[in-house]
Amino acid sequence: MSNAAAMEIGQRPMWQMVDWRRNFKPRRSALLVIDAQNDILKENGNMSYYGVWKRVDRSVSAIIRAVKAAHEASVPVFWIRFLRPSDGKDVFPGTMASARTIELRKRIPDIFKDGSWDVEIVDELKAVMRQEDYVLDKSASGCFEGTNLDKYLRQLGVQDLLICGYLTDFCVANTARTSYDKGYGTIVIGDACDTRDNGFHEETLEQHRWYFGPVVDSSEVAGLLGGESR
Repeated sequence: MSNAAAMEIGQRPMWQMVDWRRNFKPRRSALLVIDAQNDILKENGNMSYYGVWKRVDRSVSAIIRAVKAAHEASVPVFWIRFLRPSDGKDVFPGTMASARTIELRKRIPDIFKDGSWDVEIVDELKAVMRQEDYVLDKSASGCFEGTNLDKYLRQLGVQDLLICGYLTDFCVANTARTSYDKGYGTIVIGDACDTRDNGFHEETLEQHRWYFGPVVDSSEVAGLLGGESR
């Protein structure tokens, strides 16, 4: 490799140099909407401490644009909800893996409680859900662990994923990275995600651009799904 080529790779995100649109096939794609739930997006939700509710209109509007574009293009839409197994069956005393969950439940006893208002998809997005959409529940940060998501995607012939939702630097990022490792093309819809303040959202999107896949705006989704490669 020449020094000039190495310098270019080191100075620009790889996914800004790749001609990925030429290989993207809408009929082999799916849209994932992750954790668009009351507990994150409402001021009185259990996870309102992240502050996403303060600017929720922006990301929810972007998700609606993406979902409508997917429906129009007959691209499957997956709605993912985060919840915890009942009766504390996800807690294993004495293990580090359970330490965070135990502490959260001390402070917020009903966090992620199955059947509660908090874990339901917000009404603004329920309004655009369709009967043919898929709804999956998960109890891990990534959407593949402990779910049938990979099985469904393989059966549908999906090769590329459009990913949006919450939180950008947690469940969205972990899902995107796992999907990349599983061989899926991974596209994050940047304005259709959000997380806490302090720059974590933009930093996570930049990391994705460098390593795992493109980042697009919701305004681009309709054109992407209706392109000539469809």
